[in-house]
Amino acid sequence: MEDKEKTKEQLLNTLEKRQRRIAEPEISEIERNGVEEGLKTEKEKFQVLVEETPLGVSIIGADGRYKYINSKFTEIFRYTLEDIPTGREWFHKAYPDEEYRKHVVATWINDLKKARRGESRPRTFTVRCGNGSEKVIFFRPVAMESGDQFVIYEDVTERGRAEKELKKHKDHLEELVKERTIELTRANKELQQEIAERKRADDTLRSFQSDLQAKKDSLELLNTIADRVYGSLDLQTVAERAVASMMNYGQSPYVGIFALNEEARCLEALYLIGFSEELRREMMRLPLDESPNGRTIARKEIVTSVDITRDDLVEPGVKQGLLKQGFKGIISVPLLFQDRVLGVINLFFKEQAPVLTDLEQKTLMNIGKTIGLAMANAQYVAQIKAEIAERKGAEELLQRERENFYSILQEAPNGVALIDKEGRYLYINSEFTNITGYALEDVTTVGDWLHKAFPNPQFRHKFVELWKKDVARRAFNRAFSVVCKDGAVKEIEFKGTVLEDGRAIITLSDITERVRTEDELRESELRYKTLFDCAADAIFVHDLKGRFLDVNTVACERYGYGKEEFLQMTLQHITTSGRGKNILQRAEEIRTQGYFLYETVHVRRDGTHIPTEVSSQIIEHSGRPVVLSIARDITERKQAEEALRESETRLRKLFEAIPEAVMVHDEEGSILHINDVGAKRLESSVEDLVGKNLRDIVKIENAALIPDHIRMARRDGSCSFETIYISRTGRHIVAEVNESPIELEGKSVILSVARDITERKRAERQLAYIATHDALTGLPNRVLFNDRLNLALAQAERHQQKLAVLLLDLDRFKDINDTLGHSIGDEFLRVAGKRLKALLRKSDTLARMGGDEFLFLVTEIAQSDNATEVARKILESFREPFAVEDQELRTTASIGVTIFPDDGADSDTLLKNADIAMYSAKQKGRNNYQRYISTL
Repeated sequence: MEDKEKTKEQLLNTLEKRQRRIAEPEISEIERNGVEEGLKTEKEKFQVLVEETPLGVSIIGADGRYKYINSKFTEIFRYTLEDIPTGREWFHKAYPDEEYRKHVVATWINDLKKARRGESRPRTFTVRCGNGSEKVIFFRPVAMESGDQFVIYEDVTERGRAEKELKKHKDHLEELVKERTIELTRANKELQQEIAERKRADDTLRSFQSDLQAKKDSLELLNTIADRVYGSLDLQTVAERAVASMMNYGQSPYVGIFALNEEARCLEALYLIGFSEELRREMMRLPLDESPNGRTIARKEIVTSVDITRDDLVEPGVKQGLLKQGFKGIISVPLLFQDRVLGVINLFFKEQAPVLTDLEQKTLMNIGKTIGLAMANAQYVAQIKAEIAERKGAEELLQRERENFYSILQEAPNGVALIDKEGRYLYINSEFTNITGYALEDVTTVGDWLHKAFPNPQFRHKFVELWKKDVARRAFNRAFSVVCKDGAVKEIEFKGTVLEDGRAIITLSDITERVRTEDELRESELRYKTLFDCAADAIFVHDLKGRFLDVNTVACERYGYGKEEFLQMTLQHITTSGRGKNILQRAEEIRTQGYFLYETVHVRRDGTHIPTEVSSQIIEHSGRPVVLSIARDITERKQAEEALRESETRLRKLFEAIPEAVMVHDEEGSILHINDVGAKRLESSVEDLVGKNLRDIVKIENAALIPDHIRMARRDGSCSFETIYISRTGRHIVAEVNESPIELEGKSVILSVARDITERKRAERQLAYIATHDALTGLPNRVLFNDRLNLALAQAERHQQKLAVLLLDLDRFKDINDTLGHSIGDEFLRVAGKRLKALLRKSDTLARMGGDEFLFLVTEIAQSDNATEVARKILESFREPFAVEDQELRTTASIGVTIFPDDGADSDTLLKNADIAMYSAKQKGRNNYQRYISTL
């Protein structure tokens, strides 16, 4: 808010400065121009300031029309200047309710009448925005000298909402405090009654003048204990506060409070003060039988042990500890609640226990009753809290169990339904609906389910009979064809049980696929038998020791044995000598691994050898594991592999014989192979390059294109491009590369052939430079100048800018050539070119037209004077002599100036007009510049 106020103040100050500048008296023409320029600057600053402010701003004319609104105004209200050209449109759109609009307009008019100029009268209104939303807006209008209204708008909608929310929370807090006050009042009602009784007792005691002081002390102690103890509902706090109050009684600073444990028949210390740690441990539990505390509890009255050295009822361990501490007397006070003893308070004395007066007796008994009442309250509240906590815990546990139960059912992989004993569906999980399509509202009862799932009456009757039998034996395990909600028929397995309360839990499993699979399995067995006999490869079934159990027709035909003969043989009979043992080892590997693929050589009956690929796996046959082997004749493949090896040898020789760099890389760019020519060009070895990535040997900007080149080669069959390789020593090699996808060793890779075109590229660059630059000065020639001029013209036309073309001719340069020689003249041209180039910006162009003529292209000029200023600087630079081979030469220049678009719209026109203007400068005595005019 502070930043916003500063922004408002800054806007007002700027406005006042603007008004003062406008109101100044008449001034001279020069001063007026300065003021107008300053005013323009101030307006621009004001415009920027208003646009950058985080507040909405508008200026409303005296005629009620909006002159200006900033972008923040539009952002807040969603209205543009076209939407609200006048105040009337604004009021009707921003305040659509007629009554509220009248109120706003009346307020606004009244403020305008009363407001002094420069004074703001802030208001807050609710505004309807362009998008239909309503916002609370803080208005701050300021009347200006001109009669205009300058208005600042701030969106305070969120602040108002936050204030309402804060008030809501405040009201809620006050309600909670009110409720708590009522509870405290109710809880302290009994205490107030007790206090009233004590006050009445106090009034009675005041009548006894002789015992006034003693009664007063006793009553104050009782009040202190009651105030400190009775208000607490925590037993430990009760004990601590009671002991702290009793310490001030009599001459005993040693007090202990004990609670009665009726089950253990002992006293348990709640709080002790004034005792050593050793004695405290002894007094944590005190026996009741035959002890002063036991008599106190039994008689429900105060018992005093005047001298414990003579009192045998004090427990020996406690007595020894008390005597060691210097204690001699004990007063035991019962803690009573409704004629029930809840514990005792013990007062310990260094000397013999004092003899209590009747008043002291009554006071201590009242103290005991007060503390007893507080203890009873504390125990009662603790018991209630425990019961509430226990009940709450049980309810939470039950709720969690219920949620877990339904969560488990909801996430169960099977459909689940819960049915009560009257046949009503209590619960159906999502999987039930996924399987059958029926939700709980579709099948509220078993009857609904039966008529929808089993529309056929006969089948439904059969289902009902089986259902009754299953209910009687309290278990379900059936499979039926069910009509689902979408009309599809599914095979569904039902399992479930009947609970003790008569409810039934049913689970559904869609076994449609399983039934279909079983049918298909039967069909598959038939197909397997057919395929077994009709397969193109030999198929053997043998046990784990190699004995044949079954063979197909192809095996009999290929090996020359009949089926009956095969069943008397083993794998060793069709395996070459020395390989039978290995076959048995492979059979063991098949037994342990379940699958094995290997190559071997089989023998026909006539003794001829067959290169064979065997694929073996474990299957079940007649209830035991056996080996199913498929033997494929790979004679032709072996011949093809041999031919391939020979072909690869030839290709390897060809690969190395190619005079260009040849590489094979994968689709990630990793180099798999490279020939010696490529390795030598990269000044490395084949071993060092294999395994590297193309990104390691190409220029960084070219590396980013590697995936694109690979993708293009894959798509089009080949890809040609230029790239730059970097050798091990850092030398750059420009290469023309052709890449093609090929298959190598079963993998799809890229073949890359790279031709070194480094020298060709260097020659091309040299030729391009010579074609576009002057050989003498190194400046752009006319060809390059025309290209740049045409490009600059296109940009200037697009951006509506000006540019200038200057043609410079050296005055009497022929005299330098004739008197000093052409070598001096050439050097003079080079020196002059350097001086002229130093005068221009980087975006400008200087070119040599030939001879002693130079062209200037000056871009992005704001006005024509900028071009003539360049010409003046050039003429000024020629005042300094030119140092040429230890000589100082002087000359002047004539310059023609043309401006786009004033003097021409194309390059030819501009150059022609610049030439005309230059010759006009020559005619006017040289050493000057002339701007082109149409009369030249």
